Amino acid sequence: MVTNTRQPLLSVVVPVYGVEAQLHQCLESILDGLDDTDAADVEVVAVDDASPDRCGELLQAYATRRPALRTVTLTRNVGLGLARNAGLDAVTGEYVWFVDSDDWLPTGSVTAVLGRLRADRPDVLLLDHLRVHHDGREEMDASSPLLRGVNGCVRLTERPALLRVQHTAWNKVVRRAFLTDLGVRFYPGWYEDIPFSHPLLIRRRADRGARPDLLLLPSGSPRRNHRHPPVTGTSTRSTNTTGSLTGCPTLAPRRPSCAPTCSNG
Repeated sequence: MVTNTRQPLLSVVVPVYGVEAQLHQCLESILDGLDDTDAADVEVVAVDDASPDRCGELLQAYATRRPALRTVTLTRNVGLGLARNAGLDAVTGEYVWFVDSDDWLPTGSVTAVLGRLRADRPDVLLLDHLRVHHDGREEMDASSPLLRGVNGCVRLTERPALLRVQHTAWNKVVRRAFLTDLGVRFYPGWYEDIPFSHPLLIRRRADRGARPDLLLLPSGSPRRNHRHPPVTGTSTRSTNTTGSLTGCPTLAPRRPSCAPTCSNG
């Protein structure tokens, strides 16, 4: 048997905590429906953040059926930010996307993302999203119109309003080498997305002293869920998180819709 050792184009990091009821839907939305070419370009790294339910068992069973999934198991609960770091340390893809485990992607989202990455090779691909409420109602984010009307890559100097796009990790697909050059990591505790999100748009590339190239994908993004508890959390309030929301403990993460943004520094 020949083992495929080619570097995947896209690594998807999925932090997992207390989402037994939503986990399968999330993973299937990432991997289901990919053709052979796209499937070879995707790996999923799920981080079991010492989840107290059956998530670890479900991940093991899923990995036996889907070799594209690898699992990182943490011996103690560390919270969303540090769980993402653990996944980031394990990925091998050229690009990395952080998807929360109680969110799901509409059909065709990963294919659309791969197509834009191959065509434009941005530093950062920005994605739109929809909020899904407990009654099934879908709500567009107030910043969604900022991702419209751009063909190809742009820079922040051309579209400074992009700084008003949701300050989250799950709405950005990032070139891993660019992330490494910036030295950006997630912090523990609340609002872990903000010190990660802003530098990706603001800092200059070390190799050419320019702002990063941004690519926008305004449709086909993930859907975020307002019905369930946070994707990861800890036992102390100071380090508890609420998925990729704003830190409000009463809300759960929202599901993205397919609208990426890309820019090439």
